[in-house]
Amino acid sequence: TSGLAAERLEQRKRDLFRAGLAHSRLRLLPSEGTYFQSVDYSAVSSLPEADFCQWLTREIGVAAIPLSAFYEGGFEQGFARLCFAKKDETLQAALALIPAGIVWRREAERTASAAEVPGRFTETGVRRPAPALRRRPPARRRARQLRRRRRAVDAEPRTARADPGR
Repeated sequence: TSGLAAERLEQRKRDLFRAGLAHSRLRLLPSEGTYFQSVDYSAVSSLPEADFCQWLTREIGVAAIPLSAFYEGGFEQGFARLCFAKKDETLQAALALIPAGIVWRREAERTASAAEVPGRFTETGVRRPAPALRRRPPARRRARQLRRRRRAVDAEPRTARADPGR
């Protein structure tokens, strides 16, 4: 009976998620027996799957997985996977974010060059820079961490270091 209860819970969450996305411009694909809802976003954006999923995660705050990641060579179809195995509150928050972000993405692609598209609107409608643009690139961050570690090791007293030669 626990399997039946889990199946009902999965179906309830899937129905809740699908109902919330029904009025968005995302085309819902069938999703039976899974915790993922695949969507066709071609009516929303012309970005490659990986770029669209990164944009959705970074700028809108909803994680998505590109379906091209499951194909050798990255077969692009304009599809993304969204997981609905979450708390109801998390699903409701995601469903509130997705349609507004999707509408903004399409309008931004129509009116701006690709370099101007990243960003986020506040509740008042004022655009602010995207969080990803304020961060340092990962390679620079990693190099900075390594430099700090080297400085910390150099600052240690030499007697505290283990000397394998003794």
